[in-house]
Amino acid sequence: MGTGTGKRKEAVEAFLKRKPGESVEAYSVRVSDMFGLLPEQVRSYDRLLEAREVQRKLVLLAVRLEQYRRKNGAFPMGLQELGAGVDTSDPLSGKGLIYYPADGGYTLKSVGVNGKDDGGKADDLVVSVGK
Repeated sequence: MGTGTGKRKEAVEAFLKRKPGESVEAYSVRVSDMFGLLPEQVRSYDRLLEAREVQRKLVLLAVRLEQYRRKNGAFPMGLQELGAGVDTSDPLSGKGLIYYPADGGYTLKSVGVNGKDDGGKADDLVVSVGK
């Protein structure tokens, strides 16, 4: 691949990223115009990317929760006990991730792409330990 091709690829990738502060709606219109897609198609793709990021976040939090348990002998009662700077936000709901400690374990979940808490079913993203 030549240098020009690499620079074009970088420019396209930079264009496709949502700009800081750019609303999902504005991003959807901007990208859909470029590719001849419907804004709904772009929003759907953007939600899937957010779901991948939430999956990554759930795994990282599961590691932090296990580290906490090893240090303190039990899982925390709330995610805030993991300390400042630990990101527990859920971009799919605009709220925090859902955490239920129970019986020596826990359930940690996101509402998933549909934005609704389906009780751990449908498209909810769930990590359960113990039980």
